Amino acid sequence: MTQRVLELVMALPPSERAELAERRWESLPDESLDTRLARELAEEVGQRRGKLHRGESPLHEWSEVKAELNAVVAQVNA
Repeated sequence: MTQRVLELVMALPPSERAELAERRWESLPDESLDTRLARELAEEVGQRRGKLHRGESPLHEWSEVKAELNAVVAQVNA
């Protein structure tokens, strides 16, 4: 990939970059376990994104999520 192509892609809005990434991923041959697993994960992400767009998934402030993660890490390290 040339630097110019990368610059053009990165200039796209996030939604278009995500669509481009999905289309590019789907174009890869399904030859390995890693590829199959990644496809399954991509499907899960797509399902979760759909729930988010339909208002079926709650949103949380990053500060709250970060605090919860820090608490879990503190428990593990204790």
